[in-house]
Amino acid sequence: MLINRILFKKAAIAAFFIFYYSSFSFSQIKEFGFGLVNGAYKGSLNYNSPSLFQLNPGINLFYRYNKSEFLVYRTQFCYTSLSYSDKSNYNPLNQKRNLSFKSNVLDLDFLVEYNFIDFRGKNERIHWTPYLVGGLGGFLTSIKSDESLIKLGICMPVGVGLKFQLNKKANFGLEFLAKKSFMDKFDNVTNYPKINDPNEYQGGDANYKDWYYATSLWFSYTLYQVNCPSNHPK
Repeated sequence: MLINRILFKKAAIAAFFIFYYSSFSFSQIKEFGFGLVNGAYKGSLNYNSPSLFQLNPGINLFYRYNKSEFLVYRTQFCYTSLSYSDKSNYNPLNQKRNLSFKSNVLDLDFLVEYNFIDFRGKNERIHWTPYLVGGLGGFLTSIKSDESLIKLGICMPVGVGLKFQLNKKANFGLEFLAKKSFMDKFDNVTNYPKINDPNEYQGGDANYKDWYYATSLWFSYTLYQVNCPSNHPK
């Protein structure tokens, strides 16, 4: 019994030290980066065909805190330009309607990422991972169409991406974010009355909330920080 108690006490002390050092001596991985963005729009004017392949350049700046190999917190500031014109639509009714808009969007997003693979681990052959991303954000947009408007709103970004590690410090990736805007005036079109035309088509539809998208190619620089305890337990 005495031997068992001694062994149990030693095992408890060993477990305490393992827990202590694993809790306070882990490596924190922080990233600072930027991305080249192309924006797209889906709303009252084109809810059947989002403008994913239209050129709307933008840029983002972000900070990542890697909580673990798989869980990542990210804060992001993004500028995106958006535009749409019925003249570029294949539908003859849209072309005859001839509505258009342009806007600039500033976002501040708070995001959570989930990496499927530990791409910074000991396996030297795995330096990439797919990931999911989602969160909440706010935006300020200036819209130019028949009249100019400035709007504030909230958005819910969700998306997917791929991360690649070039070396210990450098990373790059591809990402697609879809952002629900929770309003129907992102394009300065709500529910216009039917145009006086034999076809009787509408300028907008209040049943559809506007979405916008950001496809980005991003680059980041990694900072490693190892936190060690200042006082050792006695």
